Amino acid sequence: MTHLWVCLGISLALSVGGLTLSVDDQTSIVSVRLEVFDLSGREVFSSGPVPGATYKWYLQRDDGRPVANGVYLYIFFIQTADGKELRSSVGKLAVRR
Repeated sequence: MTHLWVCLGISLALSVGGLTLSVDDQTSIVSVRLEVFDLSGREVFSSGPVPGATYKWYLQRDDGRPVANGVYLYIFFIQTADGKELRSSVGKLAVRR
């Protein structure tokens, strides 16, 4: 498993089965949301708001099919208890099976 760090105190863990994102300071987190895009900017996946501070993406499109090999862009959104929405910088992820 590889660990990377993204702004906002978000940790990212890559494994064979998917991508796990979690917020390091979970005390004031209401929900998280992950959006994934191909390099042409088309959305391939959106989790919608998910309660809690951790989300695992299983490398699938919105329709449940696996994403193709390639490079994808992602943004991780955080909804805090005081109503603020924070977002990560745009990250890059390469999928190769």
